[in-house]
Amino acid sequence: VALGCVGMERRVAYEEKRALADACMSALRSVRHSAPRWNALVGSSFGVTKGCLDGAEVIAKSQLPAQAVIRSLEQHAHATTLSAALLRPDVLAFLDAELKYAGYIQKSAHHLDKLRRLEALSIPAAFDPAAVHGLSAEARDRLAAARPNTLRDVRLLAGQNDTAQRLILRHLR
Repeated sequence: VALGCVGMERRVAYEEKRALADACMSALRSVRHSAPRWNALVGSSFGVTKGCLDGAEVIAKSQLPAQAVIRSLEQHAHATTLSAALLRPDVLAFLDAELKYAGYIQKSAHHLDKLRRLEALSIPAAFDPAAVHGLSAEARDRLAAARPNTLRDVRLLAGQNDTAQRLILRHLR
C-alpha cells in the first residue's frame, strides 16, 4: 500500500482471506487421527501408513484438496469449527496452496538464509583474482579493479555471474 502497488481495498481483502485461512488451518490442526483412520475418512490412501496426523498435514501430504478433507470430516460427524465463511472457494484455494507448497517455501527460505550468510563472507585484502582457476580474463580484470570486500560485492559487479561467485567461494574456502 505504501509503495502504491496494492490498493487499500485489495489489502483489506487479502488480510480478511489470510485471517480466514488461519482460522481454517487452526481448526484442521485440532483434528488428529492415525494414518489408517485418515485413509478411511477420506476414502483413499495418500502414501502415509504410520503415525498420527492432523488435518493440515493430510492436505499437505496428499493430492486431496482442502475442501475434500473438510467435507470428509463433516460427513463422519466430526465437530469442526469451520463455518461457511471459512469455506469460501478463495480461502480454500489459498489454504491448499499454502499447505501444498509449504515445504518448498521453507526450503527456499533456508536457501536464501544460506545465500545471505555466504554473501557476507569477507574477501581478504590480499585476494588475487589471477589465482582463481576458471575465471575469465574479463572477470579477473573487473575483480582486480574493483577489489570487492565481500561476495555480495562480487555479485553486484557488472559482468560477474554465478559461476564466478562459486569459483571465488571455492578458492576462499
